Amino acid sequence: MAAVAAQQVTWGKALAPVMRHGRLFTPGTDAGGGEFPMIPAYACKNGYRKAVASGLLYAEGWALRPRRILVHAGWCLDGQTVVDPGFTEPAAAYFGVALDPDYMRRVQESDHDDDGNDIFMGVFHPTREMFGPALDPASDIVGPLGRDIPASVRECALTSESRRAREAGPPAWILEELRQFSS
Repeated sequence: MAAVAAQQVTWGKALAPVMRHGRLFTPGTDAGGGEFPMIPAYACKNGYRKAVASGLLYAEGWALRPRRILVHAGWCLDGQTVVDPGFTEPAAAYFGVALDPDYMRRVQESDHDDDGNDIFMGVFHPTREMFGPALDPASDIVGPLGRDIPASVRECALTSESRRAREAGPPAWILEELRQFSS
């Protein structure tokens, strides 16, 4: 989460709703098996297709992969527990939002090219603002799943900082607050 807070301002406003409404999810042991395994660019597509096939909720946000690599990803939720179809082993941490199945159906219906091909790359993909239904947090985010984070962490991540401040990493007080929430 600290890595997300430190990097969010560099990723633009497409992922700001995740930072504003996101929660921490418990990594599960069920991983792999997606149609496009091990391809980070297809993590959201894998997650959504698995959600539809299994009846699980779709969630999207950031996953902290091994070697502390932070990636934009989509996954499924079995209750509070993550089912990650995109990689052979679960990530160390997941931070994102669970999305309502009706909203996801509307998104999926809008994400086809002129030839009818599925072009879904994620709800919080930078091009989402130009195409498809806009996200209404009040009705399109399923809550309260996952563990909440301190409001001060959200505020810090949503506040633009200079590049030098971002490169220095998250402030020590954010790390201390997040350590209180670690499992």
